Amino acid sequence: MVPQLGDCLERRASNDHPHAAAQPPRLRSLSVREILTELTISRSTWDTWLVTGRGPQAIKLRDGQLRIREDWFDEWLERQPAA
Repeated sequence: MVPQLGDCLERRASNDHPHAAAQPPRLRSLSVREILTELTISRSTWDTWLVTGRGPQAIKLRDGQLRIREDWFDEWLERQPAA
């Protein structure tokens, strides 16, 4: 269960540009820290989701850091049940 998922979805939707549907998907990537802040979850929850495959798709960079494409994160959020 994702804490405050409805609030998170509303925040992200309100930040979208009114003509976003006409634009190509965003390719900005988010850090794990940004995801943790956005979802208000702990790093241990994130790690559990990562190990069990419950979190959003992530890319591991050469330096070992993880990045989550913003469009992947948005799609993952939309698939989550409402809290």
